[in-house]
Amino acid sequence: MYNLDLFGKEVRKIRRQRGYTQKYVCSASNISIDTIRKIENGKVTPNQITLELLSPVLKVDLNELLLKYRFKNYGDFIKIKSKIETHLENGEFEQLEFDLKVAKKLLHQEKYNAYVKNLLRQYCLLIKSIIVKTEIKNYSKALDLLIRALKITTPNFDLSNYDDFVYSNLEIRILMNIAILFNKLRTVNEGIEILKFCLSIIDSDDVKLKIKILYNLAYNYYRLDLHKECLHYCNVGISTCVKNNVLTCLSLLYARKSISEYYLNHDTYKDSISKTIILFDIYKQEKLKHIFLQSCRDIHNIDISEWMM
Repeated sequence: MYNLDLFGKEVRKIRRQRGYTQKYVCSASNISIDTIRKIENGKVTPNQITLELLSPVLKVDLNELLLKYRFKNYGDFIKIKSKIETHLENGEFEQLEFDLKVAKKLLHQEKYNAYVKNLLRQYCLLIKSIIVKTEIKNYSKALDLLIRALKITTPNFDLSNYDDFVYSNLEIRILMNIAILFNKLRTVNEGIEILKFCLSIIDSDDVKLKIKILYNLAYNYYRLDLHKECLHYCNVGISTCVKNNVLTCLSLLYARKSISEYYLNHDTYKDSISKTIILFDIYKQEKLKHIFLQSCRDIHNIDISEWMM
């Protein structure tokens, strides 16, 4: 983990000292302007290849420079974040309240500087929003929490101008959750618009977040009964999982895929249901498995007897 804010400011300073514009650096390094903007604004952790391409242009070893901004002793943050992510993926929302209390305690530890504490505050507000949405069903309050989270690092953020800013992957995740809330507070189509924006700006290295965005796009199209579009995003999500050996949302993607195939009269829907059940069993997602089978029977009128044995 790095202080990306200070690293980005240093990269911007070096570029300006050389008398280069972002457009020139883009042309000389073959790195997109969007990526350069994200680096200079502290919104992304650049990979080694990107830094190797930028280094000769800026005439400085950026990989070595990045190491100077590396944080130490942030293991507690990573540990609780990993625990929370597991609970989210398994649909264990009842565990989040305790996790949130642990995360908030980290804010009082002196070893974390202002940059890390801002990340913690944003993450805590994101988790609090999810709790308020899933447990209390107060969607307006959940939205307010997400907007507060974005304003920590993007003070001028507003729902009317969300596409005017450069976002970190955590901020894109917060924006994704705003899109999810639009299903309840505004329209599904507005949610899709934000999700597509998120997909267009996501850092290519954050495969897990990309998969989550693809799943939510699929779900939104399902909400509109546009099963062909839903199936498309399910298939893109599944292929992304397989290609990158990432299992995030794989069971949920197959679940959504099977329902779309059923409504499109594809014979493959039974195979997709079987794969969904297998994945739920492998990852011990009993709660999600129960919800899925119940919805197949009660909402979609699918005969699930062969999977209940």
